[in-house]
Amino acid sequence: MGKPSWRGSGGLGLALVMLAWILGWPKGYAQDQLDEEPADLVAREAWTMPPTTGNTGRAPLPTDAWIHAWITGAWSPERPDQGFTDLEGRERAWTRVRADEEGRFPNDRRGSLALMTLTRDTPEIRLLDIEGHLATMVNGESHVGDIYGTLGSSPPIALPAGRSWLVVQRRGGPLSVRLRRPPAPVFLDPRDPTTPDLIVGSTEPTHAAVIVINASHETRDGQSLRVRGDWPGARSSLTELPSLPPLSFRKVGFRIDGPFPDRPGPVKLTVELIRGRDPALEGATTLSQANDPTRLMLTLQAVSPDQTHKRTFISNLDGSVQYYGVVPPVRSLGDLSKRQGTELPAAMVLSLHGASVEAIDQARSYAPKTWCRLIAPTNRRPYGFDWEDWGRLDALEVLDEAQRRFPTDPARVYLTGHSMGGHGTWHLGVHAVDRFAAIGPSAGWLALVPEGGLAERLIDPAWPEETRRAAEFVVRGSNPSDTLTLATNLTDRAIYGLHGDADDNVSVNESRRMAERLREFHRDWTIHEQPGAGHWWDVEGAGVACVDWTPMFDLFARRRRPDPSETRRIRYATYSPAVGSGTGWGFIEAQNEPYQLSAIDLTLDPIERKIVGTTANVSRLRIELGGLALSTSGRIAPLTVELDGTTLRLDPDRGPDRPPAQRMWLARRLQSPNGTPGGWQVIPQPGPELKNPERQGGFKQAFTNRAILVYGTQGTPEANAWALAKARYDAETFWYRGNGSLDVIADVAFRAGEHPDRNVVLYGGADLNAAWNAVLGPEAPLRVERGGWSLGRNRWRGDDFGVLAVLPRRGGSRGLVGVVAGTGLPGMRALDRLPVFISGVQPPDLLAIGPESWRDGLSAVRAAGFFGEDWSVETGRFAFPTPPQSP
Repeated sequence: MGKPSWRGSGGLGLALVMLAWILGWPKGYAQDQLDEEPADLVAREAWTMPPTTGNTGRAPLPTDAWIHAWITGAWSPERPDQGFTDLEGRERAWTRVRADEEGRFPNDRRGSLALMTLTRDTPEIRLLDIEGHLATMVNGESHVGDIYGTLGSSPPIALPAGRSWLVVQRRGGPLSVRLRRPPAPVFLDPRDPTTPDLIVGSTEPTHAAVIVINASHETRDGQSLRVRGDWPGARSSLTELPSLPPLSFRKVGFRIDGPFPDRPGPVKLTVELIRGRDPALEGATTLSQANDPTRLMLTLQAVSPDQTHKRTFISNLDGSVQYYGVVPPVRSLGDLSKRQGTELPAAMVLSLHGASVEAIDQARSYAPKTWCRLIAPTNRRPYGFDWEDWGRLDALEVLDEAQRRFPTDPARVYLTGHSMGGHGTWHLGVHAVDRFAAIGPSAGWLALVPEGGLAERLIDPAWPEETRRAAEFVVRGSNPSDTLTLATNLTDRAIYGLHGDADDNVSVNESRRMAERLREFHRDWTIHEQPGAGHWWDVEGAGVACVDWTPMFDLFARRRRPDPSETRRIRYATYSPAVGSGTGWGFIEAQNEPYQLSAIDLTLDPIERKIVGTTANVSRLRIELGGLALSTSGRIAPLTVELDGTTLRLDPDRGPDRPPAQRMWLARRLQSPNGTPGGWQVIPQPGPELKNPERQGGFKQAFTNRAILVYGTQGTPEANAWALAKARYDAETFWYRGNGSLDVIADVAFRAGEHPDRNVVLYGGADLNAAWNAVLGPEAPLRVERGGWSLGRNRWRGDDFGVLAVLPRRGGSRGLVGVVAGTGLPGMRALDRLPVFISGVQPPDLLAIGPESWRDGLSAVRAAGFFGEDWSVETGRFAFPTPPQSP
C-alpha cells in the first residue's frame, strides 16, 4: 500500500518549523515553537533499547521485561529514562538516538524499544501515525501496530496537560513517529476500503466498507453514510452507522444500491459522512466541498458476470463487510451442465490463498473451467489467521454464501490452496470433511506448532505438579492445528497433494510426512512432487501451475462426496467440537477432557439394524438417524447400538430408550466411584444450557456471533479508562488481523434485551461493569471484583489478578460471555497485550494470571482450566497453582 496523501509533507524547511518530541530539551523552548507553528509533531529524538522479550510469536503467555517493569512499577513514567532488570536478571539502560531530517530513526532489531516523551501546556487530541512498529503504548494505553507492514492506522490519542510518554516496539528497519492534527472531530480515512466489483446490469444491492475515525472525547451516535455513484441511473443510498466510542476508529459497512452500470469499466463512488438519517439535516456535506475529510471518492470496477471478480457480503461473525473472489465457469457447445434447456447445479472449488496474497489475486491465478466455479475467500486478511480460527470460519462462511448465490451440487465441492492455503486445505479438510468431495493442498505445511506440541517445548517437567497441569490447560488450545493426527478423518475423501521438491519456503518434507501417514490407511491419494520446482512455480499453459494443476482438477472432476446413507463406517477425530464435530451420521458433541483428542469409530450394519463402535474422550454423541436409510414408512425401525461394551436396544415406539424420530443422543453415565467411565445411555435432546458444537470454550469463542464489546464505567477513573482502552485495543487488533468491525459500547448504553443471542465481552468485573448481572447473573460460577475474585466456592484476594473467562450468556440459547477483568490495575494491565487474536493460541475457558506472567510465562499461571459439560466448576477440569485463600 502506498503512503497516504497526508504524509507528503517533509524536507528541511518543514523540519525547521515542525517540533519533535524532544527528549531533554527545556519545556519553554519546545512550547514556544509549537505555539508559533501549529503543525504536525515529528519525533526527532528517542531513547532506545534492544529487545526485552522472551517467548513471543505463538507463545500463549509471552514474556517481556519492559511490560513487566511497567506493570509492577519498576519502570515509571515519572522517570522514563530509568533502566530495569531484564528476563535474565541483567540491568538494562536506555540509549539516546536521533532521527534524520525526514524524521526517520535508523534501522534497529525487530522487537527493540523506542521511548519518547512530550510536554504540553493544554490538553489536545492528535492522530498517532507510526511507520515501522509492532505495537505502541501511549500513557499506558496500548494501540495496534503494523505487524506486517501492510496497513497504516491513525488511532486518535489524548494528550493531557503535562508530560506524555510513548513506547514503540519496533518492527525492524526504519521508524518514524508523527502526531497529526485531526482534520475534523469525525471523518473518513481513505485507507483500507473493502469494495466489491459491480456486476454489469445487476439491480441487486451490494456492500462496501470504509474507516471512520472519531477524534473526540464523546461517543458519536446518529451518523450516517450517504453513497452516490457517478454512472447513469445510479441511485443514492443511506446507511445508518453504529455507535462510535470516544477516541476510536472503526471500519463500517454501507449499502450500494443498483442498478449498476450497463458496461464494464471503472466508475466512481462518493461516500459522505453526515449527521442523522436525513441528508438534508444540518451537518450534511455537499459534493461541491473540496478536500472535505467527511467525503471520500472510491474507484470501483464494473465487470461482466462471466469475468473474474470480487463479491462482498455481511459476515455473521461480526457484522463486517468481507469479500471473496469468483472465477465463473465458461460455457461451451459440449457443456454437460446444460441439458434440455435447464442448467444443472455446477461444481464448486474453494481455493485458499497463501500468506500476503489477496483473495482476488488468488482467483486470478486460475484459468476458467467449463465444469466448475472457483471461489477464493480472504482468510479475513492476506495474512489473517493461517486459515485457522476466524480464517477457518471465514472460508466456511464464504462457501455457504457462494452456495446460496450460485447453483451448486453439494456433492461436487472441492478444496484446494497454496502455501498457507495448503495448510488451510489440510486444516479445513480434516475438520469440515462433509463439505468437500476431495482436497488438493499445494506446498502446505501441516501444523502451526512444532512436532510434539507446545507442551513438550514450553512446559518444564521440574515444575510443581499443579503448575504443570495449569500450563498444560493453557497450551491445549494449539492442538487443533495438528492435522497429521487427524488425517484419518479423510479416509473417504480423495486427496491430490502438490509440492515442488526444491521448495525453500515450505519444505517438501511436510508433504512427505503426510504421505507416510496416508500410506497407513488411505487408498485414494496422490502426492506429486514437481522436480526442481520451488515454492511458487509455473509451466506453460493457462493458469499458474502450482495452483491450477491439471491432474489435480482432473481428479476433482471425477469425484463426488458420498451421501450419509451410503456411508457404512464413520471414523472421526477432533480436539474440540467447536472446531470440528463429526461427519456423515456420527457427531461428537461434548468431551470428557476439553481440547484433548476425541475420536469415534462407528460401523453400521443396515441389514441387522445395528451400530457397533468405540469412542475415546467423548461424553456425548449425536447420531443422525434420518441419514441411515433405516426407516420404514417414514418411521425409524428398531435399532441396536453396541458402544464401548454397552448394548442399547432402541425401539422408537417402546420403552424408556425411545430416541427422537430423526436424531439420537447418547451420553456417558456419571463415572463410577473408582474413576472408570460409566456406560452409555440414550438421553432426550440436550438443552442449550449444555456445551455443544455451537456453544463451546475456550476463550476465543467469545469473539464470534457478532460479539458486542461492553466496557465498564462504574469503577474508579483509572479502572474506567483501562476498560475503555482495552476494549478499543481489542477492536483495533481484530480490525488489523481480521478486517473486523466489532461493536464497542459503554455498559450504561448496553441493552441486554435487544440482542439476546449475541455474544458479549465484558471489560471489567461485576462492580466495574454494569452489564455483568444482565448477561451472567448472580448465579454465575465466576465473579471478579475489586480486591478479589471467586470461582465456585474458591476465593482469591489481591489487586493483581487478571482473569479471562468464557461462560454461557444468561437466558439465551446461543450467546457466550467473555470476561476480561482484573481485581485492580496491576491485574488489569497484565491482560493488555495477551495474544488473543493470533492463530495457534487459544486460552482455556478460564485463565488467571498476574504481572509475573510477563517475566515467567507459563510457570506463573495462577489458575486455569475448563468448565464442565454443564458449564459448572464441579464437573470441570481446573488447576490452581495459586491456592484459593478461602472456601
